[in-house]
Amino acid sequence: MLNVAGNAGARQVKGVAAGTDATDAVDLQQLQSVAAQTGAIGSSAVVYDDVSHTSITFGAVGVPVTLTNLADGSVNAGSTDAVNGRQLYAAQQATNANSGAIAALSTSTQAVTSSLSTGAVNSAALFGSFSSSTAATFSLLSTGLSATNESVSSLTSSLVAGTVGLVQQTGGTGSGRIMVGANTGGTALDVAGTSGPRQVEGRCRGHRRHRCGQPAAAAERGRPDGRNRRERS
Repeated sequence: MLNVAGNAGARQVKGVAAGTDATDAVDLQQLQSVAAQTGAIGSSAVVYDDVSHTSITFGAVGVPVTLTNLADGSVNAGSTDAVNGRQLYAAQQATNANSGAIAALSTSTQAVTSSLSTGAVNSAALFGSFSSSTAATFSLLSTGLSATNESVSSLTSSLVAGTVGLVQQTGGTGSGRIMVGANTGGTALDVAGTSGPRQVEGRCRGHRRHRCGQPAAAAERGRPDGRNRRERS
């Protein structure tokens, strides 16, 4: 070890050349150059705001800076990564697409609502017209049924009185003349049924000395065989 101190204290060593090798001594000029370079580096370095190491401020106050070449950050519930402009642009595009879809849906919904409103008004008018038409139809039907009922009642009364039909009676029930087919054509009266000819009972004998409707005994008084002269063979 070389000690250049004297009894008065430390001494300056002058005339020292700039060191070049790793083990050479350096002079003041070399140290000042290193100090200047270190200061320049420090002014451009990014450092924590304080010893707590909880925040970093980029640039000077009022002069923001741009971070470039930032990798895509993870986007998930637990991520603490920063995201770059590309990721924000993709998110903005998705938001714009959703906004457009929502606007189109709103327009479609308004159109459907308007159509439903118009349909409801038309339906109300239709049901009102249908109600009026139905009421008128039922009124006409009721009138028609009343007329039909009156016609049936009249026909029933006429049938009971014997004034309509193929067999009619004049002069009222219980008296008068009964006519068969008086108002129709035809020259023969056939009373045969599916089993053959039928008997016609309750007819008068047609004797010229009495009218139909008189008791046969009055006409054939004294005739035990009940036959007149013309009926005997």
